[in-house]
Amino acid sequence: MGLANDKFPSSVAFDAIASALDASPEDRKDAIKQANAVFAFTLKNKAGETESWHVDLKESGKVATGTGAKPTGTFNTLPPWLDLGGDGRAERARA
Repeated sequence: MGLANDKFPSSVAFDAIASALDASPEDRKDAIKQANAVFAFTLKNKAGETESWHVDLKESGKVATGTGAKPTGTFNTLPPWLDLGGDGRAERARA
């Protein structure tokens, strides 16, 4: 089961991040060494619901739901101009 939640279209980004980190143990170790942080993201959908994910680049190099134990940085939403469609590619939203 992936990390994406259909109620939060932008959440496909977390599956993409997890795949990238899982693809290469060497790259994961490098990302941990460079970032040394846990990033938490809380998204809000059009219905007003919120859901959280975190990217642990301090210890495990894994992506999971929830904010994590002690996030280094917290982002409360993705920028409104960023549209991550079902294919996981970032594109500028069209007005």
